Amino acid sequence: MKTILIILLKLLDSVRIKIYNVIVDKERGILKMTYQAEFEDGEMEAFDAENDKDARQQACGFEGEHGTLFNIFLLDDNYNEVKTIF
Repeated sequence: MKTILIILLKLLDSVRIKIYNVIVDKERGILKMTYQAEFEDGEMEAFDAENDKDARQQACGFEGEHGTLFNIFLLDDNYNEVKTIF
């Protein structure tokens, strides 16, 4: 599995796409990335998602608890914001 991930990352790098903080879900064989959502009440939620669309859907699910969704960010390995999704 580690070899496959290294090959995948090399291929992605060759087309100038970078994926940050990749998590491998061994049970489902899915790569996941870490995102952070910010809400109206000033709270933030960090969560894992398969892609930006999945992240947006998951973040919207927190609105009942936190109010309006303001931002979604893709995070790197150090939990720094590297890309704004919404």
